[in-house]
Formats: sequence, C-alpha cells, structure tokens
Amino acid sequence: MRRPRSFALAVSLAVASFIQPTTLAAQSLSEVQGDPSIQRAIDRGGMMYRFDRAAWVTSDDLMSRLPQNRQTEVGGWIVTPAATGVHVDYFGKGAAADRAIYSADVIGSSISNATVHPADAEPPLTQLASQMVNALRDAQAEVQRHPDWRPCGSAPFNTIVLPPQADGTTPVYFLTPQTEQGSYPFGGHYEVDVAGDGRISSTRAFTRSCIALGEPQPGDKGAPAGVFITHLLDPHPTEIHVFEQHYVGIPVYVATTNPQTVWKVADDKIEKLTSNPTGAAAPSPAPKPTRQMYIGGGFDVPATAHLVGIKATGAQSALDGLQAFTNKSGFPNQQADGADGKELLIAFPPGSDSAAVTRFVDALRANSFATLKFQSIIVPAE
Repeated sequence: MRRPRSFALAVSLAVASFIQPTTLAAQSLSEVQGDPSIQRAIDRGGMMYRFDRAAWVTSDDLMSRLPQNRQTEVGGWIVTPAATGVHVDYFGKGAAADRAIYSADVIGSSISNATVHPADAEPPLTQLASQMVNALRDAQAEVQRHPDWRPCGSAPFNTIVLPPQADGTTPVYFLTPQTEQGSYPFGGHYEVDVAGDGRISSTRAFTRSCIALGEPQPGDKGAPAGVFITHLLDPHPTEIHVFEQHYVGIPVYVATTNPQTVWKVADDKIEKLTSNPTGAAAPSPAPKPTRQMYIGGGFDVPATAHLVGIKATGAQSALDGLQAFTNKSGFPNQQADGADGKELLIAFPPGSDSAAVTRFVDALRANSFATLKFQSIIVPAE
C-alpha cells in the first residue's frame, strides 16, 4: 500500500461527547490486554501493518529491478512470516500464479536478498505462500458477490492476506487505499475468512460508511494531541484501528457505544480510558465522527475553541495530590508517562457543568498546585 511517511507527535487525552462525567471509571492496561478479542485485534493490526509496509517498500524495489517488458506479468503479491521480519513474493498471472517473479526479505523498511527470477526459471511458491494465494483468489470471488462492498474512492482495494490461523482459516482483508497524503481511510474496509477447504467461513464490514481522518494540523495554541473517531459495530477497537494508527502516527481515540467507552489506540496497544458502567443514556445529538485535539499553553483558550481538558506535568507527589482533588471534583482523569515525564490528564466531557469547570480551573491556579505545569487541551468550536 502506497502511503506517505508517518509522523510522531505525543500527548494524549480522550474525550467522548456521549460520556457523562459522573459515570467514568478507569481500567488498567493489564486488565484490557487480558481480553482475548482485544489481544487478537492488537496482534492482527500489528501484523497487517508489517505486511502492508513490506509490500509498499518492495513494490518500489520491484519496479526499479524488473524489466519493463515483464512488469505486466505480475499478478499480485503475498507476504509470509520469516525467522526475522517477513518474506515477500510477487507472483505471476494465470498458469504462472504459483511461481515467484520477484522475491525479497524485509525487516522494518530494509530489504535484503531481493531477486528478480529469470522468466524461464521462476521458482514455485512455498506451500504456505501458495495456500495464502489460493485464499486470496477465493476471497476475491466472494467480494464480487457483495455489490455493496466498494472502496471509498476510485482506487481499487488493497489486499492483505494473513497466515492461516489455528483453526486453518486464512483472513483476507480488502482495504480502501490511502490516495491522498494526510487523509487516512478508516472506512471502506472488509474481511473475508477462508477455510482450509476454500469455503468462505465468515465475512464482515468494519464500518457502515466511508470515514477518513485528516492529518492533524497544529492549532493556534500547539501541536495536535490526537484524533478522535466513533465506532458502532464492535464493543472495542478493531485491528483496523491498530493498523491505521501506525500510519496516522499519533494516538487514535475510539469511542464505542455498546458499552459507552473511550479507548486509546497507540504503539500496538489498546487501552480503555473511560467507561459508563451505569449505562446512562447518551444525550443527542451523537458526536461527530472525528475531532482534533490540541495542546495550548497555560489555561488560555481562544474564542474559536472549547476547553475539553487539562494536562498537568510535574513531580509525582504533586500529581498525586492533584489527582485526589480531581477525583473529589468528579472529573475523569488518568496518570500517564508523557514526553516530559509523568503527567495527569483531566477531561471535561461535553455536558459538564461549566460553573464546576470554572471553579476547578480557578483552584488549579492556587498556590497549592504552583509546582505543576498546566496546559489546556482544546478542540475547535463547531
């Protein structure tokens, strides 16, 4: 998949417009990571990224090495695990689809053992690669039976085939490609699972509509803190969120509605930040699918923005004191490791009492918290 280079900007806070401040609770990362379905999303999303990146870097190398009169012979590619990194084969078409035209090993973005095989001596694909190519063909035929499955845009689907799972099922993903720099598609993605005998064991769409996150841009008061997206089809983020977050390069905050929860997706981790254990009804209207958050200096909030939280950094003892005060005030919060050391992230969800927020911020200006550094977390006004 052709994509621009990702970028890394830190600082995080999750705020969902359907979360009530009195019902928020934190759950530790270790508890979440123990959930098999969440771990599956993490493992698959990370593998999808590694496979996709390997296909991306080798496609450039292939085109530079393969003679132009042979480039039309390429029928596709398949990525398989290797002892270190991955192995990539570009195979032929028709009767030559079981043979490799080009092969290479990839670790990260580094290519080794790149080989264009002579047309009269193309080696057969390994048994694993051949099985995955067959699954790809079966999945492609299944996609044709879903006229409503279309990529979001004019470019055709990208495909990622993962190795067979413990039950013999081979997952095949059809993904809307990124065609514009700074626009990251979170919609238009589908999965087809192919059983060992070629039957289609299951299919799914990951969203109900096309969703694209724009590249976060610095606001008037600082760098982007993260991107925010709602997800309706699963109780937690999926492998698609993990996969796309690698390319976005900063944390992706995912709000799910059943149950009402906000999750942080970053660095091959899915962390539950907030939940609504009492099942309080979500106010309407529903939140917009995407929003960008920015870090500002001090407590300054421009007229064109809303204050949604505070980031505090400083000594652990001072942060502990602030956290105790924040808990008494009823605002959701979480300590984390930040770029500047320990930090406390405090959220003011929509629906919060504005007078209570004002009193809380005024208290932060008091001498008892003078040793801490504060930054506002804001979103543009709608």
